[in-house]
Amino acid sequence: MHLQSTLDETATQIIDAKIVLLGAGTLGSTGILLRSRENGLTLSEQLGQRFSGNGDVLAFGYNANIEQRTDAENGTPIQPSPIRGVGAGPNSPDIDHPEFQPGPCIAGVIDCRDETDMRKSLVIEEGVMPGPLASTLSAAFFVTTAIQSDPLRFLDAKRRLLDAQQVSERIQSGADMRDLAFSGPLSRTISYLVMSHDSARGSMALGAKGQIAVRWPDAGGGRRRSAPITTSYGLPPRRSGPRAWQTRSGPRKWAAS
Repeated sequence: MHLQSTLDETATQIIDAKIVLLGAGTLGSTGILLRSRENGLTLSEQLGQRFSGNGDVLAFGYNANIEQRTDAENGTPIQPSPIRGVGAGPNSPDIDHPEFQPGPCIAGVIDCRDETDMRKSLVIEEGVMPGPLASTLSAAFFVTTAIQSDPLRFLDAKRRLLDAQQVSERIQSGADMRDLAFSGPLSRTISYLVMSHDSARGSMALGAKGQIAVRWPDAGGGRRRSAPITTSYGLPPRRSGPRAWQTRSGPRKWAAS
């Protein structure tokens, strides 16, 4: 195994090993193997082919208000229940602040798998949005909804318009919007994590500087994309034989090249 310091390109190290285990992830491990193949390691020509995005889809049920009802005892409207799908972030999720206590993430599943045709199958799980993004999520969902949705098509249109007005006024005032993630329409928003199937037509190859690049013809509905992704392993290929591994030695930081 040939190691190169990320701090000093002239510093190298060679370690002999009978077995090498790679654990650098889909992009990192493939990049190491591709660079190793370029330098003499015998590997399959299928290396880097059939790259798949796992058919992943991220979707949201925004402002999922429950049906408006009236409490029979006192005649007051029952307010929509919050989903609490945003992480606490810097807030303390203690017993006195239930709004900062998000529900469990990926604790349930909607299983829509078709054993007769896996290409038509999918699995849906619930997610939680990152708390550190709370200050921007309300504005982002508001703008997206204003552009792409029609609140008047819902039975609770009046409430949705009032929610939109609340977020709009906060945006125009320039005030902090983090609290709206835990009390406004975003508190009634759920994340859907969808796993399905895709064409697996992507491929990974080395770019001109030795970084891993993902190419997927017609990805995203007909648009060609070639997205070089530079990782910690994106070092120019060397010509001194195969190498694959990463470690640290003293104060130096070593990374496979």
